Amino acid sequence: MALVQQRREVVHTKLTRKYQKAINVYLRWSEDELAELDFSLKHSIDAGLQLGQESHRRSNYPGFPYDVDGTVYPVEQIKPQAVVVFGERFEGLKAALVHASKTYGLSQGKLAQGLELHNNNLEAVILHLQREQQQASLERELGRLCGAFAKEHNQSRRYVVNAVKRYMERDQELSVHQALEKLYQERVQHFK
Repeated sequence: MALVQQRREVVHTKLTRKYQKAINVYLRWSEDELAELDFSLKHSIDAGLQLGQESHRRSNYPGFPYDVDGTVYPVEQIKPQAVVVFGERFEGLKAALVHASKTYGLSQGKLAQGLELHNNNLEAVILHLQREQQQASLERELGRLCGAFAKEHNQSRRYVVNAVKRYMERDQELSVHQALEKLYQERVQHFK
């Protein structure tokens, strides 16, 4: 009996590994994203979605009852594991990814990719990606404001950006505007 169960698990693992790329396509792409693509790429991704969906279904299939020495062993039907994201319950990972993608404005592919880095914790992935977006937004604002300041006061943009970053590192409470004002008061005003 144990040998049959071990073989069954080995076959299941190998099937999952064999179709891992197709399952990744299924988890990373949504029908909404598919509609925005041109014909050839759309056709290719659609085929990958169909294969991935079938592969995902097959890799989660528990199997048939089996007979060993006249004894029939039933296979327990595995219910899809529910995924809870910030208090909302979803029937499967795909549904949770689609919902998180639409709700938080994040790429479904980045969410699926982040699951590997965060031990399948979708909430941690969402928070991490939101922090990255917030950091990128801050960097864009910093670059825009420092560029305008550098142009207005005839300074090097790189010098202004580095000086503002140093001020903000020393005093965590400073905003970009306050750091620019401090730079003006301490270094630029005296040379005009």
